[in-house]
Amino acid sequence: MTGALPRTGRSQLASDGRDCAWAQLLAMSPWAWRDPAVGLLLSAAQGAVHRVVRERQGRPEPELTIALMDQIVGLLRDRFLPPLNGPGPALPPGSFLDVATMSMTDRRDRMGADFAVVVGTMDRDEPRFRVALFQAKWEDEQARGTATVARGGDRAQLDELLATRAGHYVFYPRLGKDRTSAPMTVRSAVDVDNELAQRTRGASVGICSEANGCWEFASFLALAMMDDPPPSSALVLGTLQEVAGFLSTGSSRPLAPTTLVVDRTRQFRVRGLRALASEAGYDAFSEMLSFETSVEVESEDAGRSTPTEKFRRGSPPMAL
Repeated sequence: MTGALPRTGRSQLASDGRDCAWAQLLAMSPWAWRDPAVGLLLSAAQGAVHRVVRERQGRPEPELTIALMDQIVGLLRDRFLPPLNGPGPALPPGSFLDVATMSMTDRRDRMGADFAVVVGTMDRDEPRFRVALFQAKWEDEQARGTATVARGGDRAQLDELLATRAGHYVFYPRLGKDRTSAPMTVRSAVDVDNELAQRTRGASVGICSEANGCWEFASFLALAMMDDPPPSSALVLGTLQEVAGFLSTGSSRPLAPTTLVVDRTRQFRVRGLRALASEAGYDAFSEMLSFETSVEVESEDAGRSTPTEKFRRGSPPMAL
């Protein structure tokens, strides 16, 4: 993915002008993070984007969304979590992560958004829930670096995203002739609206804003949504009831057909969202993946203990 081999050193990459490759390689290793749960989530999201974009070029955006959510959970379940119970470096204590997805079988959402993300975090010792809503668009094939967000001057979708106060666009990149692609980028609906307001015609915007930049999707998911303070483009809610109410807005169909749920609080019971989400129109739930490192302080002879004694996972994956 990065052009860096396992034994490639930073000095070699720097001499090649590829410092970014070294940074990305570190980002995909949970051991490089103070909180490995963040690294695991970011790594899974980056790997999922890479695979989905390469394998499903030009396919409808909802199809990519389904594949993206499945890949994030699948990589965590099958590739990233199992080795942590085997031999290897012990991870720092105190890291925690629960991940699950909720979706609708018939895929008929209320407003055309592709997916939502709910992240549980602690704010002044109180659990808070950050919500972001995403509308996916392909990068324009004939005008690289741009994407069409409104066809024929129709702003209905953008206006609905703006009304949620949590709306974002996520842009799937096209592969170049050399089979490389740009990152999958995120811009807030407000930022996109401001760019459109400066245009006299056309409904295309940059997949990354010249004025305000953009987020790479995995970084937005694993860093921005967990940072303090939260991104201004995310909606912060206080209870699970508020989350379910936002996703449904009193309708029998949610705003988005799929929601990725991430808990960093140890107090946010992902299972507790199931009944509320069912009332909101969700009827399919993935297994919940639990990751937790030991919170116990290691003894002086901890260096002689095995990796599995230094590290324990939380409850194994189970059906919601």
